[in-house]
Amino acid sequence: MASAKIEAPVLGKSGKVSLDPAVFGEEFNGSLVHEVVRAERNALRSGNASTKKRGEVAMTGAKAWRQKGTGRARIGAQSAGHRRGGGVTFGPKPRNYTFKVNRKARRKALRSALSLHAQRGTVAIVESGAFNEPATKTAAGQLTNWQNTGSVVLVTAGSDDRNLALSFRNIERVRAVLTPEQLGVYELTAAQNLVISQDALEALAALAKTDVDRASKKPVLEVPVRENDNRWLRDRSASTKGAASSVATTDATDAAATTDAPAAAAEGDSPAGAPAEDETPAAVEAEGGAE
Repeated sequence: MASAKIEAPVLGKSGKVSLDPAVFGEEFNGSLVHEVVRAERNALRSGNASTKKRGEVAMTGAKAWRQKGTGRARIGAQSAGHRRGGGVTFGPKPRNYTFKVNRKARRKALRSALSLHAQRGTVAIVESGAFNEPATKTAAGQLTNWQNTGSVVLVTAGSDDRNLALSFRNIERVRAVLTPEQLGVYELTAAQNLVISQDALEALAALAKTDVDRASKKPVLEVPVRENDNRWLRDRSASTKGAASSVATTDATDAAATTDAPAAAAEGDSPAGAPAEDETPAAVEAEGGAE
């Protein structure tokens, strides 16, 4: 980004207007501009060129004559590509030529093209209120006094600059009259001069700035889920809750058993699961010897 002050002359006056360095001070990127221009040109292609293959032509697929005995060269179907009236080999078919260019890349290419015009001194500003009525002669004189040669692209603010557009559009070397939304990198690179109305300058700068307006994206709407589609979630939730309650019950039982064990030992009772005094191994052996 260049930090020097960038200015553009005003048509029909001696003053100058300061341009935003963030938009008109970008370093030129030739490869990026070429990519965006190619994308814009490809988007204009209809892609409806179509030819017929050998299987699509209205012709029999039978062998023209027998293989041997005629004295002529051997031949198969006359619908082959090298025969007159046959199909076209590797011919075009309807297709889409467009390809995607990232939004940040498009904005940077637009800034590069605008900055190149500002660097060469081929950009000028015209006041929106300078034409109260259409005046082609006045507009042509202002262009000649500024740049007497070269094609021109005029950027207007739409319906607000109607008289301005009517004044410039009939001049021979004005190749296009566009709004900031319609302006592309191709038009900027194809034109030798650029004229921007004062009202359209701010809108053009907003479109070319580095900050991406996230509000321009479409909001993501929540897709409603049907009751039947979410049934497995309910079953899973119920099973999870049941397992959790059973675990909690088991933990509570174990805790109660652990708490009651010391009290039972103090009262002389054997804890749960421990053998009684009469059922000890020594008592069993004694009983066996007495018998």
